[in-house]
Amino acid sequence: MLDQIQKKDKKIYSKGRNKKAVLILNGFVSPLYETNFIFNYFKRKGFSVARPKFHVVCKKGEHKNKCNSDEWLVESKAWLKELQREADDIYIIGTSFGSNLGISLLVSNNKKVRGFVGIEIPVMFNCKFWVLSRVVQPIFRLFCVNKVKKSNIYCRGNKVAHELKRGDYSFVSVRLAGMIREYVSKRTKSELFKVKTPFLIIQAVKSDILSKNNARYIFNNIKSKQKDVYYAPVENYDFNLLDDEGKIKMLEKIFKFIKNIKK
Repeated sequence: MLDQIQKKDKKIYSKGRNKKAVLILNGFVSPLYETNFIFNYFKRKGFSVARPKFHVVCKKGEHKNKCNSDEWLVESKAWLKELQREADDIYIIGTSFGSNLGISLLVSNNKKVRGFVGIEIPVMFNCKFWVLSRVVQPIFRLFCVNKVKKSNIYCRGNKVAHELKRGDYSFVSVRLAGMIREYVSKRTKSELFKVKTPFLIIQAVKSDILSKNNARYIFNNIKSKQKDVYYAPVENYDFNLLDDEGKIKMLEKIFKFIKNIKK
């Protein structure tokens, strides 16, 4: 997929001034603008920054393999390989399911990947979302329900909800939701035990999707010598609902973590 990398798209890629790079992996139902504040922050710091735009909607006549987790992982690996050509130090920042893809990249122990930041990593879900993923989702698939409004699944701020209506991100694909559940169960939970990369876990003080024990579970199971947990002051899965002060504090926490990684 290297021939499909869109390095000319300034929303996806920015060439930095130093030999450091950040690979941002978005969630599967997250528009790119949701990570603008991370993208722009590291761009200003002189890092090369890349964030693949995952293909989540299959076009008419297109095979479903073109928009699934395996394809997104291939895309992520392609970008990582590309960044290796221009950077000595690479840091991966994943949001939501992008964090799960990032964890899959870590298990190869790539020496250029110096650190990982996972924001709202879905591993352990709260009771509400567990029922939705384990019971409701299979029933919806059985009755050929293809998509569900995000606002019917979890809470979002009015501003974010309004912005989502402009694109294809106001709905969650029932098929992909099941795929994500399987990926977490069959891959992420086993891959955590193989992770040795410096690892920062960021989770909302009260997530409306993840279990309150989610961050601690990840922390206890990764083998990283350098690891930390930061609870962001937001009661929602969507970190765009953080106010400016909260975003700045989180970005500073990430940057400090990266700076302190021992080589």
